[in-house]
Amino acid sequence: MWAMSKQKVENFFGRMTKSMQLDVKKILSWYAYVLFIAPLFFWALIAMRGGASGQSMRSIIMKQPAVAIATIIAIVDFVLGYYLLLNKKKFLANRQTYRFLMVSQLVGQLCVGNLLCVVLSILGMYKSKALKKTHSIITEKAEKAIEPHNQTHQTEKSLRKEAKIEWAGTIASVQTGFSISEGGLASIFLMYGTPRMKKDQKMYNAFWSKSTQEEVRNAQREIFYDEIRRLGG
Repeated sequence: MWAMSKQKVENFFGRMTKSMQLDVKKILSWYAYVLFIAPLFFWALIAMRGGASGQSMRSIIMKQPAVAIATIIAIVDFVLGYYLLLNKKKFLANRQTYRFLMVSQLVGQLCVGNLLCVVLSILGMYKSKALKKTHSIITEKAEKAIEPHNQTHQTEKSLRKEAKIEWAGTIASVQTGFSISEGGLASIFLMYGTPRMKKDQKMYNAFWSKSTQEEVRNAQREIFYDEIRRLGG
């Protein structure tokens, strides 16, 4: 049962991130727009309900505690959404601030049952966590592939064995493979071949094979579910 549920959730998030090509910038933009627009629809619904029943919005809010609480939540979401739209660059310029926003919003929106914002918060938190694991998978395969070609060890030494995460605001990236400037030029010829030499299929597969891509995807999914379990206690 758990395996089936996990697969369904996995497929859902896989389709979402692939079709929308989500990164942290897009996630923050979507999140801000949802917070800003959703309260407007809520207030419009209350106004329509009041018009249909002949009551004022104030009367409805005063008589129904659930509506009063939802109104307060809507006001807070509206103000936060408006603030994020105006100051989006500030959050994108600082990774810690961005992560604090997403963690706090995950907890807050989960408490009030706003599942769409919960989903966006989760995506925003885990998006960059799989980079080191991805680097490790590819580097391990590249090390094995270069072993038969290590007469001088120059190409082997140019392999980036340390995962150096680089941040541009909250956009994270990691370089994998061989450094051309440090003697890794031969890796290109090994990977793609030359008119007189066939490509090394094992070297090519270390980076571009379907099995490597699938292994990376599986690792990223596992990190995602680990984050879900950690947040769930």
